[in-house]
Amino acid sequence: MSKTVRDLKVYQIGLDLLIGIQKLISSLPRSEFREIDQINRAAKSIIANISEGYGKRSYRREFLKYLIIALGSSDEVQAHLDIISVATPANSTLCNELQRRYRNLSVRLLNFIQALRKQNE
Repeated sequence: MSKTVRDLKVYQIGLDLLIGIQKLISSLPRSEFREIDQINRAAKSIIANISEGYGKRSYRREFLKYLIIALGSSDEVQAHLDIISVATPANSTLCNELQRRYRNLSVRLLNFIQALRKQNE
């Protein structure tokens, strides 16, 4: 197990992706305030839940619960990227790139969850 949450690859990727979301948000018109708020919250939720779960890692079920929430937040970010891509076509290239990277994060989270579940068997 990692020494700190920052050593977890899924945490590192989530934090790196937050930078991409911030870049996207800065290019959106103020009329998209609701989407800006929602995608920002979901992107931050990923790393926050990984971190909170890591803090409870001695209780594997709790850790799994928070990783599953992080996975759901990653999927939510992808849905918001779809909405933003449709609402602001000028951002579709960045949205598509972020989509690809969030799909990769979701796969990594799912694999991590499955590996932790197997340790319980």
